[in-house]
Order: sequence, then structure tokens, then C-alpha cells
Amino acid sequence: MTRRFSICLIPVCIGLLLTQFFFTGMVHDANRALWHHTRSILAAGYLAVPNAHILPSLRSFQTALAGGLFFTLTVGLVLSAAAVTAAWITAGCSRNRRVWQALLTGGTITCLWLINTRGANPVVSVWFLTAAVSVYAATAFLLPKAPPPVDARPAVVLGLCAALAGAVWIGPWDTGHFIAVRDRLLLSNPVGRHFSEIYYRYTLYPAEVIKPMAQRQITTCTLTTPPSFSKARSLKRLLADRDVLVVENDPSPHLDIAVSEALVSFWCRGRKVAATSPDALFQHPEKILDTVSISSDRQWFLRRMIGFSLQWGLPAIFFAMAGWILSRSFSALRRPGPKRWAAVCALALAAGAAGISRHHLSAPEISPDAIATALHSPDTAVRTQALRLLTEQGTDPLTLLPAPPAAPTASVPERLWWAKALGASRKPAARDVLYILLNDPQANVRCMAYEALGRHGNPADAGPIRDGIRRSDHWYVQWYAYRTLKRLGWHQSLSP
Repeated sequence: MTRRFSICLIPVCIGLLLTQFFFTGMVHDANRALWHHTRSILAAGYLAVPNAHILPSLRSFQTALAGGLFFTLTVGLVLSAAAVTAAWITAGCSRNRRVWQALLTGGTITCLWLINTRGANPVVSVWFLTAAVSVYAATAFLLPKAPPPVDARPAVVLGLCAALAGAVWIGPWDTGHFIAVRDRLLLSNPVGRHFSEIYYRYTLYPAEVIKPMAQRQITTCTLTTPPSFSKARSLKRLLADRDVLVVENDPSPHLDIAVSEALVSFWCRGRKVAATSPDALFQHPEKILDTVSISSDRQWFLRRMIGFSLQWGLPAIFFAMAGWILSRSFSALRRPGPKRWAAVCALALAAGAAGISRHHLSAPEISPDAIATALHSPDTAVRTQALRLLTEQGTDPLTLLPAPPAAPTASVPERLWWAKALGASRKPAARDVLYILLNDPQANVRCMAYEALGRHGNPADAGPIRDGIRRSDHWYVQWYAYRTLKRLGWHQSLSP
């Protein structure tokens, strides 16, 4: 068993190291480009997100390394596990090995084609091919020269249960379950809050690698117009209203827009991604810019790979690891054969389902008629659940209380749900509490306070929110605050 374990572990480590190397470089390059984008946005007099406080971190190797780790633990781990599995199956196929190898080759070529369908994507292509081939070759080298034939029955049982494990994982993990994990597992203790802070502090750096234009808050561009084009400033205004900002001195803008009297051409990294007439752009700007976003999105397949890894790949790997641990822990499960695999799979599934159910059922049960009473409960979990129910109903919590809390509670989940619930209130006291929560030490709470102000829809809040973005040193909080500004109808101001 130790020999088999090393045959799997060593190639997987090779795949993880290669993934970390490639994607640390990609995150570093994305950070460097974003540094130039942000500098050019600030130099043009626009409001920048991320702001000047984030610029030093964009030059830091630590953020690039942390961003690369995200890809390593998702697509890197799943691709490595898939390559090891493919090598094991190839070695055990005594009859149809050529057919299996042809299928693997065809699948690899298909993936490379999908990676490059929207423009050349050399770094991701080289990573995919290098990692897959290296892990496959390392596994094949370590395997015995004459391995025993593969017994299909345990493999079928394991595959079916791995698929079921993915379904068990996905089923309960709706938005409500993620909220439960955040509130009761992460934000309820110092270790969890520290983990949450690290996640929110660093998650946007790897996101910059895979974001399409439509998901960026600000897109930089150059705009070239002929002297006879009379609508140049109107076009700048139209683009700025949609956060496509014309800047100078950006060595690698997201877009280059070239305008003639009859044609507007959009270029991305030297490739023409869309073209339309000026009239069509003024009449249907959202439609045209969506087309530009889709056509310039080189990383769409990488995002699909990450989504598959999170939803199916990682649950299957953890399921297999749990099965291996169980098989080594109980002597009755060490006997070879399909019955052993069936027992191991059943125990692993039962343990996972029990863990999910236990956590899912830990929320206090509150009837709709008891929400007002629950708000006065001495139990923090009960008060938090009451605020969550009020938020889902869209009910103003201040209609059930004589006054809002005089001081923020010590419970982070309760403060977070106070911020969300007060988004349904239009009383002045609600606005006062939200402004207090904008300075909360926990980033999650500050984000929800900004979101609640956006639900209020008061344009008078735009000025303080804009000042808050300039002062903030937290990128994720800036991101939420900028979304709130857009919800309030605010737009970037053009330079004279």
C-alpha cells in the first residue's frame, strides 16, 4: 500500500509544483498590468478600484504566490489526479490500450483547442500540456513494469460513488448553506475570522487573471478618433458611464478603440474582437460591450475548469482520500474485492452526509410569529437567525424594536445581519447605524453595510461612499462600495 501511495503522491506533487510555478507567474503579470491600469486611472483623475493603497501589494511576490496557490489547489490538484488515474488505467489495460490512449490524446487536443478558441492563450496551454504529460509520464515510470490487470468492478463502484459524492456536496451547498458555514463555522471564532480575512484579502488577485471585461469594475482603453468625428466627447461619456475609461500612459490597456466616420473597431491584445457603426454603439452600448467582453474573454474555459474542480473534482478527491483512510483504519475493510470498495464508499458517503447535515441543522428554528421575541433573546445565535429571516422577508427590523442597538454587538455574524437587515429600513436611525458599521473591524460587515446603503437608494450617500473608497485599504470592501455607487446612479467624471 505504501508503494501504491508513493506512486500517486510523487506525480501529484510534480503537477502541483508545475501549476504553482505557472500560475504564480500569471498572477504576477496580472498584478503588474493592474498596477499600470490603476496608476493611469488615478493620473486621469478618475476614482480607481483598487485604489492607491492597494498599489504596493500589486508589486508584492506574496500576493502572486497566494494567488497561484488558489489555482494549484483547484485545477492543479484535479488535473494531476486525473492524469494519475489515466496512467493507472492505461497500464492496466491489456486489450484496448491503443483505444484508451487515442481517447486520452483526443481529449487533450480538445482541451487545448477550447483553451485557445477566443485568442491565443500560450501560458495556460503550456501549463495544461506540461502538467498533464509530466504527471502521466511520472506515474507510468513509477508503476511496475508488469502491473496486474485492472478489475473493472471496484473501479465502477468507486466511480459511481464519487459521482454521488459530488451530488451530495452540490445538493445542500446552496447559498443558504454557504451562509451557514460562514456565520457558524468561520465568523464565530478567531481562527475562522482570520481565515475569512485572508480569503477576502487575497481572493481578488487570482480573480484578475480570469475575469472577463463584463465582470471588471473598471476597464481601461485608448480611444483614437479622426478630427472630423464630432461625437468624441459624447463617446467618452458613454464609455465612462459603463466604466470603460479612456486613459493615457497605460502600456497595456484592456482595449484599444479605433473610430472612423463609419466604423468603431475594438482591439484586445492586438486582436480585433468586435466592430460596429458609431450609430449602433450609441443606440445599443450594452449589447456591443457585452459582445466585446465575450470575444475578448480568453480565460472562459479556465473558469469552467475551476468551476468543475470546485463542484466535482475536489469532492471526488476528498471522497477517495476518506475511503483510503477508512480502508486502512478498519481491518475488516482490508480484504480485496468489490464488497470492500462498496463498504468503504458507503462509509465515506455516510460520514460526509452526516457532517453536512449536522452543520446544516444547527441553525435555530424560529417561527414567523416569534421573530419579534427572538430579537430580544439573550442567545446570540437566535438573534442572528431572526435578523436573517427579516432580511429574507424584506422587513424593517426597526418596526419590531423601539430603537436600534446603541452599540455594535460583539458577535460578528449578528453585526453582519444587522447591516443586511437595515437595508430594508428607511428610518434615519438605520442610516446612522450603517455609517457606524462602515468602520467595522470585520471586512464582511463593512461590505454588507455598503450594500445596504445601496438598497436605500439615497444619492446623498454617494459622496461619503466615494470618500470611503479612497480611504479604504481593503480591495474587497472597495469593490462592494463601488457597486453601491453604481447602484445609486453615480458615474465617473470626465476630465476637462
